[in-house]
Amino acid sequence: MQLRRYDTETGLVDGSIAPAGFERSGLDVQGKKTLIVLGAAVLALAVIVALAVSFNTLLLIYTIFMIFILMVYLCIWMDGASDTSEPHVPMDQWPSVTVVIPSYNAGHTIFECIEACKKMTYKGEKEIIVVDDGSTDGSIDEIHKIKGITLLRKEKNAGKGAALNMAIMQAKGDLVACVDSDTYPETHALERAVPFFHDDPKLGGLVFFICAANPKTMIQRLQELEYWVSFGFYFKTISFIKGLHITPGPMAMYRKSIFIELGGFDEKNIAEDMEIALRLRRHGWGLTTCHTAKVYTEVPVSIKALYKQRLRWFRGGILNLFKYTDMFLNPRYGSLGLFTLPMMLSTGLFAALFTFWMLSDWARSLISAILPTFSNLQAVLPGLFVLPPLDPLMVSSAIVVGLVPAVIWGFFLWSGFEIAGEKPKLAHIIPCICLMTVYPLFLGVTFLSAYAHELSGQGYKW
Repeated sequence: MQLRRYDTETGLVDGSIAPAGFERSGLDVQGKKTLIVLGAAVLALAVIVALAVSFNTLLLIYTIFMIFILMVYLCIWMDGASDTSEPHVPMDQWPSVTVVIPSYNAGHTIFECIEACKKMTYKGEKEIIVVDDGSTDGSIDEIHKIKGITLLRKEKNAGKGAALNMAIMQAKGDLVACVDSDTYPETHALERAVPFFHDDPKLGGLVFFICAANPKTMIQRLQELEYWVSFGFYFKTISFIKGLHITPGPMAMYRKSIFIELGGFDEKNIAEDMEIALRLRRHGWGLTTCHTAKVYTEVPVSIKALYKQRLRWFRGGILNLFKYTDMFLNPRYGSLGLFTLPMMLSTGLFAALFTFWMLSDWARSLISAILPTFSNLQAVLPGLFVLPPLDPLMVSSAIVVGLVPAVIWGFFLWSGFEIAGEKPKLAHIIPCICLMTVYPLFLGVTFLSAYAHELSGQGYKW
């Protein structure tokens, strides 16, 4: 199959500035009608059961579910995922590598990105292609002046997937490393990653260790810890059981021949990095991670920006999990089909349902407290300052049950520090507390919002 060419006259653009008439790929409702009916039935049953039980019972069920998942990851880690060895294969001849950088109005980061990519050491041939995707900030005039790169220009903004496809078609390298314009790889990243492809002929893609670049705000420091756990501990764990399901956008490496075979990135997919990874796995190609090849990427600085980013991530995840439902519980795809994908879907769904029930319970309690207050303020006011009697047995049970996932998650966080080669500092204390307490609620709300957006068919925005 030939990699399809992109027609710059079609006017397709990225979701961030989608004009009237442009549509991202969405859920195929008609094609999945039976599955939707079944899913709605299961969801309805879950809601009925949730409404029939008390909040404490629901909390206990959710906690046990999370403990089970965390224990599975812990067992995998202890079984060998913690191994730090890398492929030590003789590299008589290093394959050529093309570094592709798509850029759209990235004048504030693209030059540092290009400089970092130029500084990457490599014993084989290396070329750098920058694709300006119809920028209007004047950055292309300055990029023109940079030596040692190939600059491609798209007259109209067509989105990241289209920009990558355009560059990959002209790439000379056997391997292609896709780097976001706000990402800065370490100098040795390529030399540590490429041997994995030499070691495994069926390896189709490789994930780098994504880290937060120069975290300054509390929100960024929280993400720094999250990235160490997610792209460090979690990716290393599921990679060990060959269950990796995504090649994150900041930086990933692929065999160029795969794009020729599979047709390139899905230019209309809001999460093209996950879609291409699942497509690779469907066609028998493997994915792995190189935790010693670090790359640093810019992360959101505020709650609002973080919410918008995660909403896009979660909606893209829902879309692609729905697109590849044939891989679920399918032994043909090993741990990916039997463990990773079902756990991803169930975790997100349970998080959304639990958050919905928790917010509803809080609202009920608030209304119950407010109504008597308005009707008999003088009688109720003294009681507001008196703590209700506590059952010591119930408190002890709640503490014990709640501490189990907290301790396991704390171990994962500590492992993330070790993988990143970092030591805990005083500046990490508050972000750590937030990561283990408030942040899960934020993710639950975002999951709930993602399902609402996706099921209601709202348009995609970057």
